[in-house]
Amino acid sequence: MRKYVAEFIGTFGLVFTVGCTVLTHAPLAPLAIGAALMVFVYAGGHISGGHYNPAVSLAVFLRGRLSRGDLLPYWVAQLVAAVVAALLARFVVNPRTVTALSLSGRGIVAALLAEFLFTFALAYVVLNVATSKDHPITRSTGWRSASPSSSASRPSAASAGVRSTPRSRWGPP
Repeated sequence: MRKYVAEFIGTFGLVFTVGCTVLTHAPLAPLAIGAALMVFVYAGGHISGGHYNPAVSLAVFLRGRLSRGDLLPYWVAQLVAAVVAALLARFVVNPRTVTALSLSGRGIVAALLAEFLFTFALAYVVLNVATSKDHPITRSTGWRSASPSSSASRPSAASAGVRSTPRSRWGPP
């Protein structure tokens, strides 16, 4: 149950950020969305894998790193979170008008192609960073268990008993 809740929270946070930034026409929306995804992957990735997208869950399942029994609950958590987040983003932003997107002909093909290509890129990155047995992080320490490497995180990491020296990577004492 813990991993489904983590998927719900991460998907909710991502979709809520997308909804709020897109509905307000924020010029730095991509930066906000990327930052939100990064934060939620760091927060819940070690619990659920940080998929936050049904296509990523499908890709991880096809790789054999997500069981058949977990696939449907992941999708349900992601779908429910996305719907709730979208509704709340709409409520919070309260745009006066929302222009409906009407695609036809070449426009629909272009939109579907872009969606496919960016979804493929996202799944490709997750598969090759999070689930690959050949990736150095996955092979040596387990995905997402590598500690933060920024100097800003050192005080909190040190208080948690994690050490870092110039000759060693972050790790337990």
